[in-house]
Amino acid sequence: ADKQPVSNNGIAAAIIGVFTLWTLGSFLMLVVAALVVGLAFKRMPRDVVRFGAQHYWPNMLRGFVMFIVMPAAAVLLMITIVGLQLGLLVLAAYVLFLMLACLFGSLLIGAMLYKFAAKEASLEVKWQTIVLGAAVYTLLGLIPLLGWVVKLMFMLVALGALGGVWAKKVKKEES
Repeated sequence: ADKQPVSNNGIAAAIIGVFTLWTLGSFLMLVVAALVVGLAFKRMPRDVVRFGAQHYWPNMLRGFVMFIVMPAAAVLLMITIVGLQLGLLVLAAYVLFLMLACLFGSLLIGAMLYKFAAKEASLEVKWQTIVLGAAVYTLLGLIPLLGWVVKLMFMLVALGALGGVWAKKVKKEES
């Protein structure tokens, strides 16, 4: 039985096909998740997007600090037997915050671009901004280095804004 050698064209086509499916799947998952969060919980996404855009650099700094400090605090807590459960809780909250930050990062991009393009007076979270943000966020991931840096910046701003909005809500409920 003669075995035909696998051509480089076939391997390249398979790699491109898998990459394309991965990118489309990522985009569709982001759009669906963002639509659910953005349209089902109208107030929180709007507050996070507006707070993120109004205080862009402070939120990026807050997000960077959260990005570094939360896992470090979780590890320090887990080293002790007493703090193991609390460390696991902090780690779970960290993972949740990161997932939400990616989602809200795309909402922030979409709202800012839509406001600029449509000459809107304020940042809004609606289905158009959600789809635009998800598309741009996904496309940024295709640009080596620079695109990843821009995505990271928006993710950090969203992480900081999430932390800021959450802290304001906790402070408001305490008073």
